[in-house]
Amino acid sequence: MEQKVKVLIADPCAGYRRLVAWQINHAPDLELVGDTDNGHEALRIVREAMPNVVVSDIQLACLDGIGMIRQLREQQVEAVSILVSSFRTDNISEETAALGVYAVLLKPFNTETLMEVIRSVKGQVENPSHCTPGLECAITEMLYKTGMPPHMKGHRYLREAIVQAVGDKTICRALTKLCYPMLARKFNTTPSRVERAMRHAIEVSWEGGNRDVLQDVFVAKPGKTPTNSEWIATLANRVNKQIEDSD
Repeated sequence: MEQKVKVLIADPCAGYRRLVAWQINHAPDLELVGDTDNGHEALRIVREAMPNVVVSDIQLACLDGIGMIRQLREQQVEAVSILVSSFRTDNISEETAALGVYAVLLKPFNTETLMEVIRSVKGQVENPSHCTPGLECAITEMLYKTGMPPHMKGHRYLREAIVQAVGDKTICRALTKLCYPMLARKFNTTPSRVERAMRHAIEVSWEGGNRDVLQDVFVAKPGKTPTNSEWIATLANRVNKQIEDSD
């Protein structure tokens, strides 16, 4: 039987929680383990129900969403965090990236988008990367800064490829023979679909992402879209340097 992704919803709006709960309860691959408008209550539900994914608004009663996620990290809870908010600031972006938040979604958005982001976590839930928290946070922050949409399949494939490339630089020279087949097995797809999804995600990010960040990261390619291997190798090198500088 296929493993369901267990989800907790923490949001101040009861109507919104009911809408998301309805969609999750009618999804064969998802399971709702609880919903609340209270950050302390969310922590209790996490301890008892052990969800795979916590979807939280920043504004919660008693303990806000960022504070709740911070406590989850301090308690080394492995649940993937998705933060939703009606506003975004540089401070929030930096803090959520440092906490390893998987995605930040700005309200209003279609609930189908939220379902896509939750489902994009599925491969990570079923086959965790076992990367260190520091590495996970650094990769999350780097992909976030490039402006790559987290619900895209290519995002999760690139994320996993960067994890591999940080530990083994030769992986970028063997994408076709090693990396694509490895990711295809992990996510139950084909190597060609992995390659195409990566390509599409990079093109979307290159066209619509943060131009200043992209130009800074890919200084040698100011006008040309990087290849899959160039993107993975460059971000892996940046992540390695970021971790080394923080030690």
